[in-house]
Amino acid sequence: MFAHTMRVCGVVVSCAMLGSTRGLAESAPRVDAFNLVDGNNHNNDNNNNNDNNSKNNKNNNNNNNNNNGACSDPSGCEDSLNLLQSRKNKNKKKNNNSNRIGGGAREEFIPACARSIFDQHEPARLPEAVPGLNRIFILHYPKLTARRARCDQQLAEHGLANSSFFMAVLNKPDLTADVLSCLVRPVGQTHTSLGAQSLAIKHLWAYYHCWKGNHQHCLVMEDDFEFKVASMKNSLASLMQETPPDYTTVHVSVCSNMHDFDHVVPRTHLHGPGKSSRCTSGYLVSKHGAELMLRRVFTDLHGITMPADHQQNGVIDTGGYWYEPPMMIQSDLGGVRSYDVALLGSRSNHSSLQCEADGSC
Repeated sequence: MFAHTMRVCGVVVSCAMLGSTRGLAESAPRVDAFNLVDGNNHNNDNNNNNDNNSKNNKNNNNNNNNNNGACSDPSGCEDSLNLLQSRKNKNKKKNNNSNRIGGGAREEFIPACARSIFDQHEPARLPEAVPGLNRIFILHYPKLTARRARCDQQLAEHGLANSSFFMAVLNKPDLTADVLSCLVRPVGQTHTSLGAQSLAIKHLWAYYHCWKGNHQHCLVMEDDFEFKVASMKNSLASLMQETPPDYTTVHVSVCSNMHDFDHVVPRTHLHGPGKSSRCTSGYLVSKHGAELMLRRVFTDLHGITMPADHQQNGVIDTGGYWYEPPMMIQSDLGGVRSYDVALLGSRSNHSSLQCEADGSC
């Protein structure tokens, strides 16, 4: 505790005394710091006046009038007023921050058209699957009914069905000229298919609602995942304990045989940091990582320019990790991938999705 003293209203007090009374002075009605610091004299006066009710009332009224700014030491009063004003300024700043979203970052960097599009599709509030995992978003195209059936089966088996929200809007038929002009740069429209643009928009939607909702941890999955652990709930619960405070993403799925067995964080499943995307079939994203992606797309690029996984590269890397061995893989429901087929041991679902290959979906 500091031993410095100061003079307030003719009374020498320690900084600790003034600090302890300052908050009380602001909250108590019709009482100020000067009255509290020099409180003993006022208490004695009140005790003496208790013998005569009329005199007591008169003195109390006089005391209340005198306490509203009266002080025998101008320099002491000035110091105390400065302290009170400093506290008020801090409260005013705190109130200003409460008018922001995303935990303090202003939303103006997100175009009004984008906010309008994403706010129209607010995700339902669902219970957390494991403590600390605030959201599970599954990005889905409704016409792919075989995928949805497989997703539902796995989620039920692993106890995640009631905690998973399917993002099944902003599909190819929904991408009007206004939506595309707001969210996708012309170069992105030229060099990526309409389906890839739709999926990239859905990932952007996930970043937006993770950040806007002030969610610290969101699991984002595309609808072609295949779980490869005995219990996703147990694995996710462990991951919540392993994530560093400054991480951006943890890619828990894998594609194209992308693995890292060297840069392991001791006593964890994490390899990194410094990792870019590993496809985007399944990853944990922090609120910080979501904001980085939003700022990259809207502030730096003024719209989506490439598929979702490539869009992450160079943005999330500093705080990016891979999870080994992966919790899930991108299955052959997303296309013919020989390494995934070998791990799955079956290609029975692929034929039902021929519409993706010929464009009939």
